Amino acid sequence: MLGRRTLLGTMALAAAAQRQGHAQGQVAQGWVPQKPLQIIVGFAPGGGSDIVARGVQQAAQELVPQPIVVVNRPGAAGVLAAQQVAQAVPDGHTLLVTGGSESTSVPHYREVSYDPQRDFRHVILVARYPLVMLVKADSPFRTPQQLVAEARRRPGQLTYGSSGVASLYQSVFVVLGKRAGVEMLHVPYTGGAPALTAVASGEVTCTVATPDECKAMVEGGVLRPIGVASRERFADYPHAPTLIESGWDVYMENLKGLSVPAATPAPVVAVLYDVFHRALATPTWRGFAQRVGITTADKDGPAFTQDIQAMSDAIATAVKG
Repeated sequence: MLGRRTLLGTMALAAAAQRQGHAQGQVAQGWVPQKPLQIIVGFAPGGGSDIVARGVQQAAQELVPQPIVVVNRPGAAGVLAAQQVAQAVPDGHTLLVTGGSESTSVPHYREVSYDPQRDFRHVILVARYPLVMLVKADSPFRTPQQLVAEARRRPGQLTYGSSGVASLYQSVFVVLGKRAGVEMLHVPYTGGAPALTAVASGEVTCTVATPDECKAMVEGGVLRPIGVASRERFADYPHAPTLIESGWDVYMENLKGLSVPAATPAPVVAVLYDVFHRALATPTWRGFAQRVGITTADKDGPAFTQDIQAMSDAIATAVKG
């Protein structure tokens, strides 16, 4: 990590270089923020997106001279915040936490005023949450294959809960249904926690959740993990196979990264990536991630874009097909 004096000296030189740019507003390679950075979160405080935003904000604040502020703009499964950032001035000072329902799922179910790929430049993938498939602890299903076999035997009679219509959690089952050729009944709830409670009470057959959401119920013997939608098994539940190894090409994760408006100049995006990439290597972030159970991803913009596109394409095919 650069010392504060060295960092400020570097930024002063960069600022001088920026002033020498073209009058039309050419941004120099050494862009420096000129006002507070805002990280917009499309969900209420305390959720996964908010937790990641506040953790990376604390770590990155050590590396920049301007304040970094987390702003919650909840509503419409993250759509309101996405619309705000898509229309923001593309000067590098406004970022959006992306990679979840607002980026991969919602636009395929209803009309929104932005395009997740066209209207944003993805800066960095910060963290990823595996999506664990869960059933009641006394359920007869112990693998995704057993669940699918029963769904095939009784079309439309097995049920799954989700955190809401058009959510990424719903889309896991929509894509699985398309790939496996089965039909299950969707029961939407107002969030992930009510869906978990519904499985535990036997109201619905199954759901998916992130490990932090379901940990207490799994450890308490209330729910049983039977699979994961990631590309690899989740270390805490090694006996739960991936949907891919179970026979269906289904990759879904709840990603958490940072994006900016699409017209943000590439040199600005490069500086933002460098700042947040270095933030993820700080003791501040590492200690925070360990305490709250975050899996650090640290992928650059192009790699982050590929992951979003892979999920988005699969959901689009399943919903429209």
